[in-house]
Amino acid sequence: MRAQPLVLAFAWVLTGCAAAPPAPELPPAAPPNVNTQIGFRDPEALREHFSKHGREFGQITQPQYLLMAQTLRDSQADGKAILIAYRPDGVITKFDFSTGGFLAYNRDKVIRTFFKPNDGVRYFNRQKGRN
Repeated sequence: MRAQPLVLAFAWVLTGCAAAPPAPELPPAAPPNVNTQIGFRDPEALREHFSKHGREFGQITQPQYLLMAQTLRDSQADGKAILIAYRPDGVITKFDFSTGGFLAYNRDKVIRTFFKPNDGVRYFNRQKGRN
């Protein structure tokens, strides 16, 4: 009778009933029109911006933050829900009324910054003429 618990314990280990390690976090799926190959200028710039601004968008991960920025960058600006401006210095800016997100990126689509300005669309309007 005493051997049975040992056999059961041995079977428990062999069948994988022990807690499995957590699965690695998968990046979120991108909408079909979003170019996920271009993001911030380098991984360090992404880390810095996410560290500074990520929590402004709620409890999101760094890959989610990046995808939100890429999605806004590649979204059609209709002048109502999403505004767009082309600055004299070549930087393109967008403002998303639904999230309050402000995005600035270069002509080559490299993201410069993504955050929620305290004064929302007024910040976007001030940035339009910036050199």
